[in-house]
Amino acid sequence: MLFKSLLSPIKSITSSLVDSSTSTSHVGGSILAPLSLSTITNIVSTNTVTHTVNNLTGGAANNPISSITSILGNVTGSSSPISTVTNILGGVTGGASGHPLGAVTGVIGGITGGTEGGPLGSVTGIIGGITGGTNGGPLGTVTGIIGGITGGAEGGPLGAVTGIIGGITGGANGGPLGTVTGIIGGITGGAEGGPLGAVTGIIGGITGGIGGGEGGPLGAVTGIIGGITGGDLGNNPVTGAIQTGIDVLQGVESLKTQIINTGIDTVAGTIISAVHQSEHPIGDLAHLGTLTFETSRDTVNGTLEAISDLAGADLGGAAGSLTGVVGTLINNGSTASGLVQH
Repeated sequence: MLFKSLLSPIKSITSSLVDSSTSTSHVGGSILAPLSLSTITNIVSTNTVTHTVNNLTGGAANNPISSITSILGNVTGSSSPISTVTNILGGVTGGASGHPLGAVTGVIGGITGGTEGGPLGSVTGIIGGITGGTNGGPLGTVTGIIGGITGGAEGGPLGAVTGIIGGITGGANGGPLGTVTGIIGGITGGAEGGPLGAVTGIIGGITGGIGGGEGGPLGAVTGIIGGITGGDLGNNPVTGAIQTGIDVLQGVESLKTQIINTGIDTVAGTIISAVHQSEHPIGDLAHLGTLTFETSRDTVNGTLEAISDLAGADLGGAAGSLTGVVGTLINNGSTASGLVQH
């Protein structure tokens, strides 16, 4: 099309030249007669040039670049070849619903707080449970346990442990250490009727009965001694009976001490196994209790041994037994004082 338009004026000029040449040769009688300057000038007239230019610069219908402008129109006009591209760009920058990035923006909406039910709903639900969201979060069990440890609602999973600790540190009456604290109370001067009442009564009878105290457990023995202090103690049949009675009393005292100390050690060991943090206070209390009963045993048996020596007229043996009793009281008293201060 373009080449045809360009060649059309040339063809027109050539046709004019041939026609004029033909006319001139007929006039001159020779077809091959040379063309004169005037002939050429007449042939290439103003009309011919104007006609040629009009063919080159004519209207839009015959425009030689109409094909090119048509292509450019398709590029810059509606229904252009890049409409697909612009549609994609429109979808990216917020075009109509259903754009190619709809799935991506849906995910982003779920992350930044979009419509409920986003793809991250499960994740945000878990995070909500961790940071204090709706009750019944996945960490409810854990926070319940922590509440029980740090002082939450009553009945926490550590209720038994805190009850034990409360009993150790001075909680409500009736704690699991009630028996032990009762024993300690009886040792250190608690309410009357403590577990050591019988033992302290015996000691009182020993240390005060001889000086005139009435009603002590050894009143009968001291009475017998008082009645026979003027006789032949070495060969008196009464002395043998006294020695036999003293041996029985010493055996009973030793057995009693063994039973009580075994009970104290068993209770202390059970508590320490359940609550390891209580090893220091419970161990010290148990040691103090067993030391007290051992002191009571050694004091009673030593005093009985001194009485037996006196009954046999063995003054040196009696003095040695009483010295041993005093030494026991001093040493064990010092040990007990260290345990209490510790």
